[in-house]
Amino acid sequence: MQKTHDLPREKQTRTQIAHDLPREKQTRTQKAQDLPREKQARTEKAQDLPREKQTRTQKAQDLPREKLNRKGAAALTDIELLQAVIGSGGKDNDFKQIAKNLDAVIQKVGAAELTIEDVKSVKGIGEAKATTVFAALEFWRRKFTKNAAPLIDCAEKAAMQMDGIKDKKQEYFVVLTLDGARRLINNRTVSIGTLMNSLVHPREVFSPAIEDRAASIIIGHNHPSGMLEVSSDDREVSRRIKQAGDLLGIKLDDHIIVSREGFASAM
Repeated sequence: MQKTHDLPREKQTRTQIAHDLPREKQTRTQKAQDLPREKQARTEKAQDLPREKQTRTQKAQDLPREKLNRKGAAALTDIELLQAVIGSGGKDNDFKQIAKNLDAVIQKVGAAELTIEDVKSVKGIGEAKATTVFAALEFWRRKFTKNAAPLIDCAEKAAMQMDGIKDKKQEYFVVLTLDGARRLINNRTVSIGTLMNSLVHPREVFSPAIEDRAASIIIGHNHPSGMLEVSSDDREVSRRIKQAGDLLGIKLDDHIIVSREGFASAM
């Protein structure tokens, strides 16, 4: 009797299974339909990769150094040129902002008067980077700016700068201050003495050199007697000035004696 009662249940189970078959078929069909969508999604992601790569490449190309290589220096703004020199920033110091701050300092001080200390005053520029920036600026100033200052690279050129004192009846002591390229900064008379001696002190010699921020100096004086013989006093003056210059870090390049007869070196 129990088996007889179970027959409707079995029939009901088979009927339920039969009902479930279309659902399973529908599920499989749905999964099959989802496959192209997944494939399409993977394809779109794959297509997006070149776009992302292209975006990164474009950003890299927009950096000053890369832009300079692609388009030339003329395509860069003044700030971008400074960014190219600076290269990169540091912690909490974006190189773009550093370049703007440096440009502001240059505008305030003036390119001709800018010193390495001015460059180091910019936040984010350390000693090493300041040296690179200032060296590039100094090279440009020396090579590409119109400079009427004469180059004093030999005793003859130094003597020409002292031509005005060769006929003086008293001893005139002059100082030529020179920059690192040995171009004349200034020509000053620092002492006027008597026929027998010239009153000169290292303080009077190096005061204008320090004021001019000179890298080196050439000193000179005339011999009113017309004689070009270098005396022991002349050599002693050379020794004292050189010694003081060594202490100050300002090199004495030469000591020139001039007269109506010509010139001679007391070094």
